[in-house]
Amino acid sequence: MSPCCSGWAWKLTRLAAAAEICRSCSNVKLKSPYMLLSPLLTALILICQFQQELLGAEAPLRLFLRQYCSDCHGNQDPAGDLNFNQPLTSSQLKNIFDQLAYRQMPPREAKQPTTTELIDIIGVLSGRLDQQTETTIPRGTLMRRLNQREYNHTLRDLLRVDIEYNPSRSFPPDNEFAGTDNVGFALVFSPALMREAMLAADDVLHRAIRFGPQPISEIHRILPEDATRPVYQNGDYVKIVTGTEDGFQQFRPGSKDIAELAQGNYHIRVHAMSLHSDFKGVGQIDGPVRMKVRVGPPGKQAEAGSRRLVDEVDVPDDKPTTFHFTARLEKGQVPIVSFANGHRGSFKNLVKHRYGPDARQTRQPIMEKYDGPQLRVYWMEVEGPLFDQWPPAGNLLVFGEQMQPQSQQYISEVLHTFVQRAFRRKVDDDSVQPFLDLYQKLRENGHPFEKAIHTTLKAILGSPAFLYHYETEGELDSYSLVNRLSYFLWNTMPDQQLRDLADQGMPSRDQLIKQVDRMLDDPRAEDFIRSFVDNWLGIGKLGEMPPDPKRFADYYTGNLQEAMKRESQLLFKSLLETNGPVLDLLHSNYTYLNERLAQHYGIAGVAGDEFRRVHLPDNSRRGGVLTQASVLTVTSNGTATSPVVRGVWILENILGKQVKPPPDDIKPIEPDTRGATTIRQQLAKHQEQESCAVCHRQIDPLGFSMEQFDPVGLFRENYTHRRKIQTDVVLADGRELDGAEQLKQALIDQPADFIRCLTEKLLVYATGGTLQRHEYAEVFELVDRVQRQQHGLRDLIVEITLSDAFRTK
Repeated sequence: MSPCCSGWAWKLTRLAAAAEICRSCSNVKLKSPYMLLSPLLTALILICQFQQELLGAEAPLRLFLRQYCSDCHGNQDPAGDLNFNQPLTSSQLKNIFDQLAYRQMPPREAKQPTTTELIDIIGVLSGRLDQQTETTIPRGTLMRRLNQREYNHTLRDLLRVDIEYNPSRSFPPDNEFAGTDNVGFALVFSPALMREAMLAADDVLHRAIRFGPQPISEIHRILPEDATRPVYQNGDYVKIVTGTEDGFQQFRPGSKDIAELAQGNYHIRVHAMSLHSDFKGVGQIDGPVRMKVRVGPPGKQAEAGSRRLVDEVDVPDDKPTTFHFTARLEKGQVPIVSFANGHRGSFKNLVKHRYGPDARQTRQPIMEKYDGPQLRVYWMEVEGPLFDQWPPAGNLLVFGEQMQPQSQQYISEVLHTFVQRAFRRKVDDDSVQPFLDLYQKLRENGHPFEKAIHTTLKAILGSPAFLYHYETEGELDSYSLVNRLSYFLWNTMPDQQLRDLADQGMPSRDQLIKQVDRMLDDPRAEDFIRSFVDNWLGIGKLGEMPPDPKRFADYYTGNLQEAMKRESQLLFKSLLETNGPVLDLLHSNYTYLNERLAQHYGIAGVAGDEFRRVHLPDNSRRGGVLTQASVLTVTSNGTATSPVVRGVWILENILGKQVKPPPDDIKPIEPDTRGATTIRQQLAKHQEQESCAVCHRQIDPLGFSMEQFDPVGLFRENYTHRRKIQTDVVLADGRELDGAEQLKQALIDQPADFIRCLTEKLLVYATGGTLQRHEYAEVFELVDRVQRQQHGLRDLIVEITLSDAFRTK
C-alpha cells in the first residue's frame, strides 16, 4: 500500500472509533459503526485505487527523474526553476522529452542513463505526450508527391528517356523541412505546379515516343567567319585570350547555323590548339590551356541564360588537334567554346594592365601581336541528330515490337501495363477504365492513333496516382514497401526485380537485406549518395551565396565548386561500398581529390581531373566533412565567416540538436569590416543579454573552433586586418579544446550523438516524414546496434530498412 493509502487507512480507523463513541453516548441503534461510513469508505477505496494506478503509470518517470535529474531539479534551488518533485505540466514533459531525445541532458559530467533506460523512458514519455496536444508540425509520413529529383528519375525509367534536359526545370522549387527536400508536408501541390506538370508530361512524351521515319543525320561545319562576335579572327582561326564569359571571348555558331536542327544527341568536333601557355606576366595561367565546351542558347540569351557543361580538356601548344564530344542539343541550343582557365578579367582590362590605358582604342593590332596564353579555334562540326535505335526505346517499352492501333484488346493491354508501371502498384480494370474511355472518346472524335494515345498517356502522367507516392496506412504492404525502398536508395521507381518481389507478398527479412545489398551495389545508388549528402550537409546550396569574386577569384576557375561537392559525396560513397565506419565522416586520414581541389588545399602530387583516394599526412588539417571546402564554403556568406552559422550547422547536422531561432527583437551580428573588434569580442558582448546566453554557450564554441578556415575553406591564422584568430574554447559541457582537430576528436570520443544524428537524417530522408515521438526509442536501439557492429555505414542503412519506422506510415 502506498504512503498515501496508509495515511487514509489510519484516518478511517480514528473516524470509526469516534463514531462508536458518539453511538454509545447518544444511544443510537446501529448494527455496525462502519455502516455510517460505508459511502465514505467506498469513495476512499476508489481514490486509493486511482492513486495506485496513477503512481504506477508515473513510477518509471519519477524514478528516472529522481535518479538522474534530482540533483539539479529538486526542491533546493532547482535549476531553471524546474522542480521535478512537483506535478509536471505538458510543456515540461515535452521539454524533458526533447532534452533526452536530443541527448542534451543529463549534463556530460553527471551520471548517465544506460541505453536501455533511455529507450524505456523515451517510450513512457512519448506515450504520455501522444495523448496530449500535438505540435503544429505533422508527425509521420503524410501523403507526399514526388519531388523534382524523383519525378525526373521516374520519367527516365518509365519511358527510357534522356533527362539531361531536366523535365521539371520549370517547376516551382521544392520546399524543404530541416534541410531535406522530400518531406511530405513541405511538398505542396499548387495549380501552377499542376499546369507545369502537364506541360512537362507533354514534352517528355514527345521526346520518348516518336512516330514516322528516322530523322536524317547531317553535318554542319562552322568556320571562323561564321562565329558570332569574336574579338579576333583572321579567316583561319578565332583567337580567345581571356576566360571572361562574354560573347566576344568565345567561339560559337549563330542561330542561323542551327535553325533547322532537330533536338537530339549530336557529335561535336572542335579543331583547336593553344599558344604561350608558359607565359609569365599579366594574363599568365597555371598549367596548360584548358578548353571548355558547353551547350546553351545563342546570342544574348547565351550570356545570361543557362549553359550546360559538356567537357573541359587540356589543349596542347603549337599542335592543332581535333577534339570529339557528344552532347544533347535542345531546340535553339548551340555548342559554346571558351578558354576555361584564361585570365578572369575583361579583355579591355587585360590590355590596360599589359599595355597602358590608351591601348584599349587599338584592339585589333594588339590582338594580332598578343603573346600571352591563348586558345585558337579553327573550326567546329556538329553532326546529328543521332539515335541509338529507331523507333526509340520509349516506343518499344510502351507499345512492344508490333504496334496494333486497330486492336481494342491491344490498346487495353498497352494502357493496363503502362498504368501499372506508372502507378507503381497492381491495378485493376476499374483503375484503367477512365483512361481507356478517354482514348476511345478521342478516336470517336476523329483524332488519329498518335494524337489519341499521346493525350491518354499524358493524362496518366498527370494523375495523382503517378505524381504521389503510393503508401498504405499503418504497416506498409509489399508494393508500398518496395516503393519506399526504391525511392530511398535509387530516387526512382522500382525495377522489375523489386516489382516481382512485391507480387509474391511481404518480403522476408533475408529477402529485404539481399535487395538492399543489390541496390547499394547498383550504379543507381549514385543518385542516393549525391542527393542525401547534398541534403544532409547543405552543400546542394553551394553557389547560392557565392564567394566575392574579387577576393576569391580562384574559386571560379577549374570547376572548383563541383569538385568541392564531389569530395564530400565520394567520402560517403566509399564508406557505403566498404561498410566503413561512420566516424570516418568526422575524421579520416584520407580524402578524395582531383588536381583542382588538391591545388586549392595545397596538396601536391595529384594530377588530372579524375578523383582518387589520397592519403593525408599526420599533420594535415583535412579529413572528415567538417574541414572539407564544401561545408566550410556553404557555412560562410561569401565574404566572411560566422562562428554562429558554423556552430548552428554543427549542432543541427553533426549533433542532431534543435536550435531555436533568436527572439525577434535580437539584431543579427554584423562583422566589423574596420577590424576594430573581432567577432569573438562581439559575441562576448552579445552573450551579456540573458535571452542570448543559453543558446550561444552551445553554439559559439563550436563555431570558433572552425574559425581558422576562411569563406572558401582555406586555412588561415589571421583575419584580413591581421588580428590573430583565437580558436581555444570551452564547450557547453565544460570540455576545453583548441581548433578543428581537437573538436573532431571531442566528437569522436562521444560517438553516440553523431550516429544518432546521422540515423535520424537518414530515416527522415528514407521515409519522407518527420520522426514520431515513439520512434526515438527505436532510433536509440539502432544506434546501439550500429555501435556494436563497429559503426559500419552499410550496416546502418540495412538496420534502417528493417526498422518499424521505415516499414510503417
